[in-house]
Amino acid sequence: MKNKTLKMVIASATLALALCACGQSDPGQATDTPSATDAASQQDAAGENDPSADTASSDASVDTTDNASDGDTAESGSADNSDSTDGAAADESTDGSDADATSSEGDAAGEDSPGSQRDLFADFIMGKINATTSDQYINQINMNTVDLQPGNEYSIDYIKRMIEGNDMIGDTQAKISYAPLDCGNANLFALRLYYNAPTEPTDISFVCADTGEDVKILIGIDSWSRRISMINEKGIILDSGANGAGSHLSATYAPDSEGIYHVVSEVEENYYGWDFYDENGSIEPLNTIIHEAGEGNEKAQDIIYYREVIDKKVYYYFLGSGKLTQSTVDYIDKIAASHDFKFDGKAAADEARTAYAQQLGIEEASKNENEPQWKDLN
Repeated sequence: MKNKTLKMVIASATLALALCACGQSDPGQATDTPSATDAASQQDAAGENDPSADTASSDASVDTTDNASDGDTAESGSADNSDSTDGAAADESTDGSDADATSSEGDAAGEDSPGSQRDLFADFIMGKINATTSDQYINQINMNTVDLQPGNEYSIDYIKRMIEGNDMIGDTQAKISYAPLDCGNANLFALRLYYNAPTEPTDISFVCADTGEDVKILIGIDSWSRRISMINEKGIILDSGANGAGSHLSATYAPDSEGIYHVVSEVEENYYGWDFYDENGSIEPLNTIIHEAGEGNEKAQDIIYYREVIDKKVYYYFLGSGKLTQSTVDYIDKIAASHDFKFDGKAAADEARTAYAQQLGIEEASKNENEPQWKDLN
């Protein structure tokens, strides 16, 4: 009986060593990773590393703060990731009971992780592998400095440290959530890091693609008290915010059926007394028209002016905050003509926007108001 027990202990210890040894991989490798259901056991084993080693897996679980409501938006150097994923070294003192406990914890964690077909994304958010920034990455992280360079690899811990290096975040730690997205042939996931910071509660969201070979970061966007960005279950991102009481911005970002993100529309609206800004100075005629019209006619002070970019083409139009009469339209158009400027009209912008949405195949998806099924990682 003693010999049988001894054999069982030796067999269990051998299994534990094999599990630990599986974690030893080349830091740059994003392949040959364990399944999502084994992620937690690998993560526990990784905790046995040298405390001085700065690895992607060393901080898979972080302290969290209470969630808070999202806020409203404002405007719209190559830093290679030094955090590579190191595997856990085999611990020769591991006995059979420890191996069984680790395996049980792995099974439990797997229930809260993305499904078995999405193992790479699960490994990324658990700190086991790096993700690569897409060559077509769209950066809309404006309040925080998160400089993800296209083609570079980053661990989840390195991204967190970039965010937490901003003064407005301070010592606040992230509450991490993720959600699968329904987007044609693409295997997309939303990732959200929420910081209930005392200065300015904020969240930074990313959409990632699990290609089956690696994880690509496709778009990043942040929200705070003056900016709201919402991701629907189809992966459409609606972004809106304010520069001030009379100046607002909004935008729509959407993936095509292959998961490549596009800027569907970017809109800037200004009331009388606010100016459009363009670093090339091409907006100045419009600003002159707005001020001249408002100074010469009180009714023109209630006009809202728009600059909308659709598929890289710019459309200009204006609307009334109340009833807009034909005489006011003619008055503003006459001033515009004196500055060799012509408004396109809202109908032209609406037609172009609809056509572009149809081209991308997201006309129905952009009307979806349902949020994805968020799951908390910590």
